[in-house]
Amino acid sequence: MMRCYAHIYHGHWLDPFWHAGAYKELNTCFVHFINVGKLFNLITDKEIEPMQPLVDVWLSKGLLPAPPQAAQAPKDGAPSSGAPQGVAA
Repeated sequence: MMRCYAHIYHGHWLDPFWHAGAYKELNTCFVHFINVGKLFNLITDKEIEPMQPLVDVWLSKGLLPAPPQAAQAPKDGAPSSGAPQGVAA
């Protein structure tokens, strides 16, 4: 599916999408595809790589959620078990 979006954006952006005023619908479909694909781990960063510049635009506009940060090591004094604070392990 990513290849289809890459082809559409590369070869058909101006005609018909831009000239027909349908680019908003195309962008909405693409953003939804990326959101669902990332949420359910259906697409990888490697698969998104060719479209990364466009994905970066949507990230900067807040249309896509920011990628999760890597898990950080506990700070000094923080509990080392996986249990939340205040819950017995």
